[in-house]
Amino acid sequence: MNQTAEPSDRMLSTQSRALRAAGVIEPTRQASRQAAYAAVTLCLAVVHLLLPIERGFPVIRIAGYPFTLTILVSVAAFVFVVVDSNGAIFYHLPRRYFPHQILVTVTLFVSALLASDVTAGLFVVLSYCATFAFDFLVVYYLFQRGFRRAFVLIICGVAAVAAAVGIIEGLFRSYVSIYAEWFLGYDFSPMSYAMTRPDFRALGTLGNPILYAVAMTLAVPFALEVRNRVIRYGLATALFLASTLAISTTAVVVWFVFGLGFLVLTKHRKRLILLTVIVVGVGIGVRTNLVGDDVAGFDSVAQRLMGGNPDNTNTRQLLLDQTLESFRNERSVITILFGHGLKTTKELVRGLGVGSLTTVDNTYATLLYETGLAGLGAFGLMGLNVIVGLRRFARLNLYWYAALSLFVVCLAFDALYYSTFNFLWVASIASLMFEAKSRSRDTFTTTSQTQQVG
Repeated sequence: MNQTAEPSDRMLSTQSRALRAAGVIEPTRQASRQAAYAAVTLCLAVVHLLLPIERGFPVIRIAGYPFTLTILVSVAAFVFVVVDSNGAIFYHLPRRYFPHQILVTVTLFVSALLASDVTAGLFVVLSYCATFAFDFLVVYYLFQRGFRRAFVLIICGVAAVAAAVGIIEGLFRSYVSIYAEWFLGYDFSPMSYAMTRPDFRALGTLGNPILYAVAMTLAVPFALEVRNRVIRYGLATALFLASTLAISTTAVVVWFVFGLGFLVLTKHRKRLILLTVIVVGVGIGVRTNLVGDDVAGFDSVAQRLMGGNPDNTNTRQLLLDQTLESFRNERSVITILFGHGLKTTKELVRGLGVGSLTTVDNTYATLLYETGLAGLGAFGLMGLNVIVGLRRFARLNLYWYAALSLFVVCLAFDALYYSTFNFLWVASIASLMFEAKSRSRDTFTTTSQTQQVG
């Protein structure tokens, strides 16, 4: 038996070497890898951009503990790239970003142990790590493997679907049934009010107008990489329109940051001014033709876009002042260094009994109260290393402004507690890091981030 099997094994080995020499096996393996990379990218894009993870989408319980689909998909994708690279992804970590994220994660973990609800605190740490560490490693690895062009196209395709949902909601003043079911199942009373309020706001695919609007805006740099001009500007316009229909002041802040980027990057400033005039003209047209006689309603929407809700603004300012005052009066060294524990600002806000808000809506104040000087310092150090360390890209591409936008909108809401729109921010950071490495020396690099794709 062994004597007959041995020649057969040698024959198979010889055939395998012959096929490899003829260039048959490697292209097949490469095609399989590309298909796997596409599946990973599509799964990540769908769960982060098309599912209302923080607004009603069902959680999955494992051993009695709830896990969001974003966490599970991010962990699975991370395990995949570790196996696919044979662990090599740990040998090419961008020192300007990843070590500082590890430091932030460690400080969050310490603060989670100090929280009154340790389980909830550890969930926050896991969610943060899955988004800002695992997702980054996955996307950065895909770029290194020459998958950047396909990655951009997949992101644009999913973002186009997300934008279509928001546009349909905004134009027809009605919510897609499956999303409406998820939203109302999350918390019926506040979501019901949000869906029936007179100043209609598109909730999009994420169930939160702020998160949705920011996500649509962060997708713009990827849309502008598409080679076909009609698709490129058509998608960018759709993303802008979807963001506008969410009626979010936070989105206007991101627009301002991106507008600054366009002004710095464009060689055709006159065209940019003309485009701005056209946009204003379209806004006037919408006011005249769609709003009709409801001038007050339109003015209310414009006021909310440009200045926010005055009542909410005053309430947020009061909560911010109370949070900072509470920290200043703290006498415990441990609390000053590591905070009161993750998720404890909700207890503080409830105790103050001010308005209907449940958070401080300021990432920096939240970090200071919950994670102390250590957590706020670690986050600030990470931000400085990214923004200041890569400042040369402010004159090269729009991703630097996408990176900057997160640290700006952190003044308006607790941005770090969400795992949806932050995926696009992480992908923007990966784009910057990949481009930085491409401009130095990288044997894995096969395509430049500045090239248009499609």
